[in-house]
Amino acid sequence: MKLIDFPGLNCYGNSLISIVHDFGVDYEIAFSNLWSETDFRYNPSTKAFVSKRLLASLHVLGARCTALPCATPEETASSMADLGTGACLVVGMDALHTPWNPNYGVFHGDHYFIAMTTGERQVLFYDPTYHKRKEKMPYELYLEHANELLLVEPCAKESLEIDHKSEIQNVLAQSSKTCLELRTWLEGLLEDRRADWEVPAKYVECLMNNRYLYAHYLAHRAPELLSSAQLFDESFFARWVAVKNGLIKAAIVRNNRSLIEDIVRHLSSLMELERGAAEKMQL
Repeated sequence: MKLIDFPGLNCYGNSLISIVHDFGVDYEIAFSNLWSETDFRYNPSTKAFVSKRLLASLHVLGARCTALPCATPEETASSMADLGTGACLVVGMDALHTPWNPNYGVFHGDHYFIAMTTGERQVLFYDPTYHKRKEKMPYELYLEHANELLLVEPCAKESLEIDHKSEIQNVLAQSSKTCLELRTWLEGLLEDRRADWEVPAKYVECLMNNRYLYAHYLAHRAPELLSSAQLFDESFFARWVAVKNGLIKAAIVRNNRSLIEDIVRHLSSLMELERGAAEKMQL
């Protein structure tokens, strides 16, 4: 299995894409409609957001993803027992309990990697983030600490319609709404003393990663549109990182109203830049 990792793929994404690439799925096409996506799947246990469109597109292209029960070690054992040899999964686990992770035994942190079954109660692990292959851990440790299991299987392949015009029009139609919704969300959190600012930070990170993946698609499949946009460069993504980091900072700053107002201004400026780029791409 080739381990794939590039900007826009977090540990969940690089595990998923590495598996589907191994199936022969042309995954870059699945990035073609991610710029305008705002409605993500949310996992409250990890506070992580995942692109629904990416999973749906990969299904069309030949890779079906199914979440398996793993709320308890017994559930995980039952889910694993139903799998044959060669099954591939994206696994979520606390880095504290992941033997090859640099934070093993030191710090908590959500992490994802690949599990491949090789026999009854036998699993090998691959980790694109740390370039690890055929790692092992005690099976009981795996059953105890796996907190998310996503089975990825080959399925019938179909053609995925790519509509650049619609994607650009969706960006133009939604950017103002997205900014307003984020502003309303953040202002609402200001009134909540128990607000968890990590959640909007994770949401913004998902927005940013989608833009990385869309830019990756343009660079490899539609370079003329990338050139027209004049947008997706290091400074653009640095501004998204600043917004995300500002939301993380909001969790530890006692009086964070001025900080949130600054973040909202940054978001508004980014949305304005994106609208301008989308208009250029329409020409």
